[in-house]
Amino acid sequence: MTQSKKDKLASAEAEAEMARLTTKLEELTTASTIATFVKNIEGNEMLSEKDLEELKEAAETKRADLLEQEQLAEVERLEGILAQKNTAGELDTFYTNVGANLVLTDDRKRALQQKITNKKEEWIATQEAEVQRLQTLLANKTTGSELEIFKQNIGTNTVLSDDRKRALQQQTEQKRQQWVAAQQPKQAPRSKGGGGGVSGTVQNNIHNTPAPKDQTPHLFANCTEMRKVYPNGVPSTHPSYQAKHDRDKDGWACER
Repeated sequence: MTQSKKDKLASAEAEAEMARLTTKLEELTTASTIATFVKNIEGNEMLSEKDLEELKEAAETKRADLLEQEQLAEVERLEGILAQKNTAGELDTFYTNVGANLVLTDDRKRALQQKITNKKEEWIATQEAEVQRLQTLLANKTTGSELEIFKQNIGTNTVLSDDRKRALQQQTEQKRQQWVAAQQPKQAPRSKGGGGGVSGTVQNNIHNTPAPKDQTPHLFANCTEMRKVYPNGVPSTHPSYQAKHDRDKDGWACER
């Protein structure tokens, strides 16, 4: 075989090898497999240096494009997760997880972490504004029933965190208890001559609630039965008081 024929054969084999490798490169779909591809073609004796460099350049271009696509897809995925994070604790944990992400570049990590920080600051501002709004409403609640309803509504609030709900409910309950205490009749002072106090008599006179002759506590089945003895009901300090007869939770059972 002449040298000319050998050269033509080598050229044909090189073209075939180049075509095979080019097809294989087109089939690769991840940056990691392309990196392996480039490593494997190093030292390929069938290709000229020119063809080898051309193939490497094509592989690197495709790898960069795939990396960019992977980065964008990962950012989109993480931003979708970020949209579901609604508390400071969740956002803090997510911030840490983004920092440990193995797909994103450092620049993209920092950009996403800044978005997380911004959302946390907005969340805190929203919480503080809602607490202030509810405390203003609380200041205008003046009866036991209003305060009880307000306390229940706080529990279903969709803006506040559980901790802030509990704190505001505690404030409400304290105010309700103060209101209940304020509704209790003041006891009259005992006479200096001894012989027992008069507070029971004064209290019953004020509220038209006669004291029973038998001082043993009597519990009534319902308000109808109680009003036969105590027409205007009884306060929570009375021996016959039962919470089940105090529907509005104002510290007075079976009042009219």
